[in-house]
Amino acid sequence: MKITYLHQYFNTPAMSGGTRSYEMARRLVAMGHEVNMITSWRDTDEKVRWFETDESGIKVHWLPVPYSNSMGFSERIRAFLKFAIQSARRAASLESDIVFATSTPLTIALPAVYAARRRRVPMVFEVRDLWPDVPYAIGAIKSRALFWIAGRLERFSYKAATHIIALTPTMRDFISGKGVALSKITSIPNLASLDAFSMGTKRNDTRTKTILYCGNLGPAHGPEFLLELAKIFYDRQMQIKIEVVGGGKLLDRLMSDAGTHGCLGNAIFFHGPLPKKEVDHFYNEADATIMTIADCELLYRHSVQNKFFDSIAAGKPVIANYRGYASELAETMNAGLIVERNNIAAAASKIADFLKDDECLQRMGMNARQLAEKDFDADLLARRLEHVLLSSRISSS
Repeated sequence: MKITYLHQYFNTPAMSGGTRSYEMARRLVAMGHEVNMITSWRDTDEKVRWFETDESGIKVHWLPVPYSNSMGFSERIRAFLKFAIQSARRAASLESDIVFATSTPLTIALPAVYAARRRRVPMVFEVRDLWPDVPYAIGAIKSRALFWIAGRLERFSYKAATHIIALTPTMRDFISGKGVALSKITSIPNLASLDAFSMGTKRNDTRTKTILYCGNLGPAHGPEFLLELAKIFYDRQMQIKIEVVGGGKLLDRLMSDAGTHGCLGNAIFFHGPLPKKEVDHFYNEADATIMTIADCELLYRHSVQNKFFDSIAAGKPVIANYRGYASELAETMNAGLIVERNNIAAAASKIADFLKDDECLQRMGMNARQLAEKDFDADLLARRLEHVLLSSRISSS
């Protein structure tokens, strides 16, 4: 097949951020398909026009559209719309058998539908986050009028798609609750890239326990929890440190507050965003990883965090401060720990006790890796995606 794949925030391993689309696309190429990836170049450099690169056989079309998590809401909307308009023309110009678009942002559906109709081919739509419900629930969308418009775009996207992919079973059910037939929705979870992480590196200092947070530091992720934990670890002189790899809107504030308290460089360390290929050693040195999220039911029930899948691929137990799809799965498989977000002192004590048991940590790490191999192997999930794309093409012919 000739696949036109739209993802506004596509990343390669040389970039920071999730690489699901890269991992899926390179495997589709290995299966013999031709993949054109339409995406944005977010750096604020001299580039002003479309340019192309080859990434592991994927032909990537980059449109310069500056973007960062520190942007205000209106700036983000402008970036979404600029990309939607210009990528529509590029996508429609490519010979294609099927169009595959992955959100967010939800506006990615506009160029996908346009290109599919111009080319008279089916469109498959992947839902990674529940827009507009989640942004509205956490206050990122404040206008009811804008929420209504976004809701119309959401329904349009679902109706226009030949098939829909949801990242979790709970997300699939949520979409179905909006009037979409379950038979039209397939759940394909995030990927555990088993070959991306080396295993078994011995840490130099076995006395100090290390917790790794690797991901975005935006309001939706509730990273303030990390700082509050670090303050307790520091004040109680616990031999526990938190390594934070990632950027985002709250990074500067968190660093400032940590410095004021005195725990910066002692109980918590900030490394900023790093390319995916450079985070392996942080996982090797960690005793466990941690996931946090804002206090929003839609988020923690349906959230899919890349850090969970990287953690289990690296064979590390996962600590979470919420109950949701991934955290409950880890708990059920004896590969993780859930703590109470609203009682930091109790959470800190529970985590400290958890980290004292080296045999338990090792056992949970093995369980985590087995979970990754059994249910989230990237090769198996890429085959599932290929099946959805082929079936959608056949059903539309």
